[in-house]
Amino acid sequence: MVRRATSSNLGELAISLHAAGEAAHFKQDLLPLFATLSGDEQDSVRLLAVENCVAVGKLLTVSENQTAVRGPHAHCPQASRRSTSRPATRAQVLPIIRAVAQDKSWRVRYVVATHFCDLVPSVGEDVTKLEMLPTFVRLLQDGEAEVRTAAGFAYVRELLREHGVPKLRAELEAQGLVGADGLLTTGTKPFNLFARLGAGAMVQPEMAPANESLGAEAGRTTQAARALTPRCPR
Repeated sequence: MVRRATSSNLGELAISLHAAGEAAHFKQDLLPLFATLSGDEQDSVRLLAVENCVAVGKLLTVSENQTAVRGPHAHCPQASRRSTSRPATRAQVLPIIRAVAQDKSWRVRYVVATHFCDLVPSVGEDVTKLEMLPTFVRLLQDGEAEVRTAAGFAYVRELLREHGVPKLRAELEAQGLVGADGLLTTGTKPFNLFARLGAGAMVQPEMAPANESLGAEAGRTTQAARALTPRCPR
């Protein structure tokens, strides 16, 4: 519980120290603690440490991000041996990120996938190509659906930041997924099951009891199930 509380507040503490002009204290004392917590035996502690990566990365230069976040890691023994024997090299870029992205706990990998695009600006173009991109591809191919979904949404969010929502809407309208009114289309080409169920163009009789339980919300909310067979209303 103490380690979890420490990990949950590490990012804010790092920001406060840096803002107070204690950059040396931040690098000498907090970075080793950050590395230790990211390799904690409890996944609830490790996933919080991953969230701190974004805050820590913004406080360091690109060059420092390539070498400063290093040290022993419980889940990366090879990186641990290398980091204690000689200074970090290109092969050791962001060993913590690389290790937690392959963590045995899907919850940790999920948090890595969620925050992945926020980490990229802090590490520079070369590191992104050599280290981050292959790691992101692995997350997109993760064995857990939740991790794959988080990585996919992270990629979509980054595209929206770069190109803007209007361009996305124009693309969806061109494909017939969104109409001129800004709402999802309910036709059959393209076929959007949940949009059709929400608009009443199709029904799932088996879900009637669940929808009736919504009460006043039934007029603007619909519960649907993928496993049930939808039917067109008479």
